[in-house]
Amino acid sequence: GVQYSENSVLGQGAGGSGVDNTYGFDGVDVSLPMFGNLASEPSTHDIQSVSMERGGAKAIGFNRAGGFAMNTISKSGTNEFEGSLEYKFQNKSFVSDVTSADGAIPNELDKSWFSGNISGPIIEDELFFYASYYRPEVDKANKETVYGSVKDYHSVRDEFFGKLTYAPTLDLLLNASYRTSEREG
Repeated sequence: GVQYSENSVLGQGAGGSGVDNTYGFDGVDVSLPMFGNLASEPSTHDIQSVSMERGGAKAIGFNRAGGFAMNTISKSGTNEFEGSLEYKFQNKSFVSDVTSADGAIPNELDKSWFSGNISGPIIEDELFFYASYYRPEVDKANKETVYGSVKDYHSVRDEFFGKLTYAPTLDLLLNASYRTSEREG
């Protein structure tokens, strides 16, 4: 399923065409039809597991293509209260200067990421919650060009995710989740 591609937007084809790929989040198709790439940016810290089926259309699951079908399952709460906070940053000075063929230096971005989550029981063995917050920031000081000054680049995204998991019986599991993401650039 590995292939080389000059295309930086479409996903790999895994034996089919890149436009044939499908991406799911908790079973919901979040891919752009006819393009084979993600229509959303789910945060990786909310992912519990990933499954992938590659190549060949099957009659089950309504796979529409011969590319790959990837589904991610989001985290849920348990009977234990858990939480985490994380802050990461990558200053442009942490990356060596690499000059591309056209003379540009591609690594001129200052990046930082903040994420936090908490989960636990609301009713033990029956109703659970999971909530998270994610905030990536990117900054770039642009230089003077032959056409004049260029505005500096700044991008920030605030993303919230919440999920309730209800298990009224041993044979029934219900999930309800909500995600919102706002980007300013």
